[in-house]
Amino acid sequence: MSTSSSHQASDSEEGSAGILFVLGGFWALAVLVLLIVVVRAFKGRSRSAVARQGAQPSSRPVRRPREKPKAQPELPQEVSDTSSTPAVSLKQLMKSSKKQGTKASAGSVAIAHASPLCINTLKGHGDAVLGLSFSSDGSTLGTVCSDRMLRLYTLESDLAANINYRFKKLSREPVDVAIDGASGHVLVLSLELLERAGLTMFTPGKSGLEEAWHLEDVHQGSQPLKLRSAGEKAKGIFLSASNKQDMRVVDASGKLLARVDAAGLQTYDTALSSDGKLLAAATFTADVKVHEVKRDRSGAVTEVAKVNLDLKAHTRAVTCLSFSPDSTKAATASKDGTWAVWNLAVRYHMNEDPRKLVQQPQEVPSGQCFSLMAYGPDSIIAAATSTSLQFLDASTGQALETVEDAHDGPITAMQWAPVPHSLGSQKVAVLATASKDKRVRLWRAPQR
Repeated sequence: MSTSSSHQASDSEEGSAGILFVLGGFWALAVLVLLIVVVRAFKGRSRSAVARQGAQPSSRPVRRPREKPKAQPELPQEVSDTSSTPAVSLKQLMKSSKKQGTKASAGSVAIAHASPLCINTLKGHGDAVLGLSFSSDGSTLGTVCSDRMLRLYTLESDLAANINYRFKKLSREPVDVAIDGASGHVLVLSLELLERAGLTMFTPGKSGLEEAWHLEDVHQGSQPLKLRSAGEKAKGIFLSASNKQDMRVVDASGKLLARVDAAGLQTYDTALSSDGKLLAAATFTADVKVHEVKRDRSGAVTEVAKVNLDLKAHTRAVTCLSFSPDSTKAATASKDGTWAVWNLAVRYHMNEDPRKLVQQPQEVPSGQCFSLMAYGPDSIIAAATSTSLQFLDASTGQALETVEDAHDGPITAMQWAPVPHSLGSQKVAVLATASKDKRVRLWRAPQR
């Protein structure tokens, strides 16, 4: 018994000692944590005191950054001193953009207006301008636009001043426009349902322009491409062309006079001489085939037949062409990189071939070629490549003038006024150009 009791006493003593050891450890840990907290609190107070001491001397200089903006206006002054042109504010640029009526870059606008050949920019178009046409006396310029508006500008006043216009809202999507040389009535080529071509004639009425007649599906399923009108002596005939091979000759009453096969897989451009006797198309082929509009003694059209006037000088597809104002010459341009001038005043009824007068390389960027040509007075030809405009001498084949970025978008149409216009004390030949940049511009012919 004594032995067991002694063992129990020793066990209880060992348990008490273990408890005391654990409690001592807890107390030691608590003291250590307390010391750490006290030390950190002391260091924090010391840092805050130092921060307050450091902040007191810098409390006044806090106002110094307010003085720095005074030097900011000097920066633009220093920059402008190193430039040859004065600085332009964003507000001024916005005002300039509003005056131009477009979001186009200032560089291209400056280049176009820097040219002394630019007379005026016609206002009013809300979208891409697709086609234009002068009246036979040059007093009216008609335009059609992607905003489905037909506009007629009056050019009797000073061309450099603000030019007024009348307009007609169209119910169909326009593609091109032509003004009848005899009556002054306006014919519009349009893209209609199922991508088919339509023709609509507008004549003056009590409430403005009124629809006189309309022809549907003119090209039998093909899309519309170009519309051309002859001069006043041609007694009101028009040439409508599709993007395929189909061309139609119609008169001012809407009567279909003839159907012409352009003899090419694709048509790029078409032309009708001012006297209404010859028509031709620039197609996928390298040759241009010319047709003659034949009339009886009364002047009525009897037929349109191909004649021996094939223009053979190019090695690749012809992209554009134009007849001279007197209908005795023609100009062509091709993907082969050349342009040519032809003499058509030959006895083609006796199989005399047209004579090539000039063939020169096109001065255009690599991979590009003339897309439009307009044969003007005094043997001056206007040619367009994308946004650039060139004036060529048909007699010598030399480039007279080049206007880089004549428009801020691709040039879509151009035509010379049939008669000279007054510009100050001078009479000048006037060219009109249309573009996808929502602008129509008037240009004077360059002087040799």
